[in-house]
Amino acid sequence: MTEWKIVRTAAVIACTLLSACSTIHFTHDLSSNRQPAEPLRIKWHDTTIDGMIEISPPVNLYRECHGKPWSKVTVEYTFANGLTTALISGTLVSVAPVFNLVSVYSPWSVQTYCSVSVSDLQAAAVSNSD
Repeated sequence: MTEWKIVRTAAVIACTLLSACSTIHFTHDLSSNRQPAEPLRIKWHDTTIDGMIEISPPVNLYRECHGKPWSKVTVEYTFANGLTTALISGTLVSVAPVFNLVSVYSPWSVQTYCSVSVSDLQAAAVSNSD
């Protein structure tokens, strides 16, 4: 029984070390009169068949930033995304082993940073100091 625990622990450690998270940053050069704003809430972007087919529509930066320029978009494959993928894949593989060949569902976290006008920031600072 002790050997089984060692093998299981080694397998968990190997899976943890071999699984990888990924981060991609897209930046948009802003004019000198604009600055990055606080980040918006994180949304998940859903894909299937090992990420080759998108389930959810792309993030509409114009709509997210209410018509203002965006400054940065961060796309990440986080631990939570990997855990979700593993749970769904594990469930499907237990039902039909053919699902072991491909990841049926794989979410990515997307965080958008819009921009704000420097004059708006200065006006807000003046009104807060009153």
